[in-house]
Amino acid sequence: MVSVWFPRFATDRLAAGRNSPAETGASPPPLATLIQARGGWRLAAVDARAARVGLVPGLPLADARAQVPMLDTAAADPAADARTLEGLARWAGRYTPWTAVDGTAPEDAGIPGVGLWLDVTGCAHLFGSEEAMLADLVRRLNAAGYAARAGLATTPGAAWALARFAADGGQPWKALAAGQEKSALVDLPVAALRLACDTAETMVRLGLRRVGDLYPLARAALALRFGLEPCLRLDQALGMRDEPLSP
Repeated sequence: MVSVWFPRFATDRLAAGRNSPAETGASPPPLATLIQARGGWRLAAVDARAARVGLVPGLPLADARAQVPMLDTAAADPAADARTLEGLARWAGRYTPWTAVDGTAPEDAGIPGVGLWLDVTGCAHLFGSEEAMLADLVRRLNAAGYAARAGLATTPGAAWALARFAADGGQPWKALAAGQEKSALVDLPVAALRLACDTAETMVRLGLRRVGDLYPLARAALALRFGLEPCLRLDQALGMRDEPLSP
């Protein structure tokens, strides 16, 4: 299973529909989308340039403009984001007939961006190898204007974690051989298990910072303290429980 993560999808979509710097001859200013909230407009999403100068989602627009007067903004458009993501899921059919928009993480997981699933079982050899397929996938998405990372693993949970948290020398994709889930996830943060933000933060406060910190804990004790979700997500990521997905 492949998980594709778009960390800045909303701003990438907007930028992809505008003139490129090569066409305009100028470097584009930082870009953010906006939502109307109590007290006025706030940043909903920021691109990489905006993030580099300290802008973050949730910041009031007035404060953002005080920091970056040339900030480019547009109203957030979740419907357009969803349509574009669905279109990319269809486009990903070049790699496998089984593709889907990722809706498995809770809305309050605290992980920005959106994603796709690609079940590439029996398909990778058409591209030479799993690594070559992932490299081609990410390269084409980058060329279309989308920052993307991809993870491939036997389990959806491990693939999701790799796409978002596995640093591999700056390489934007990582392929994991079957049976390596436990060792690959051991040093990743507990948020890599697709937990609600409050649950992950509570675990960190109690000293359970890494996925590996949960390995020696009895499932009953883990469930008693944090509920059933962490037990389910851990077992799914390690391949101890199935996680059926539908295209």
